[in-house]
Amino acid sequence: MEKETWRFIDTGNRSPSFIMALDEALLEWHSEGKIPPVIRFYGWNPPTLSVGYFQKVEKEIDMEAVKRHGLGFVRRPTGGRGVLHEHELTYSVIVSEEHPEMPKTV
Repeated sequence: MEKETWRFIDTGNRSPSFIMALDEALLEWHSEGKIPPVIRFYGWNPPTLSVGYFQKVEKEIDMEAVKRHGLGFVRRPTGGRGVLHEHELTYSVIVSEEHPEMPKTV
């Protein structure tokens, strides 16, 4: 079995815009073959509500409450429902779906 190199990044607690921008950049660089697969750990500052790509914010999210509670807000490039991120360690994995060790389904 050949040894494979992955990149490990720990960015600490960051703003929601930084978190999403870095994930987007890492995905683009990996897709272009510029970097190996990446696993990244991070936290959110401030606590943040992230919503899924297809979620209808205007129908489902009380943005006044988000502002009132001083929460960050961001839309993820992936699906799913809203998630409140606070006091947690979050991770992202940037790897091609064609990677031989990646399962075909979640």
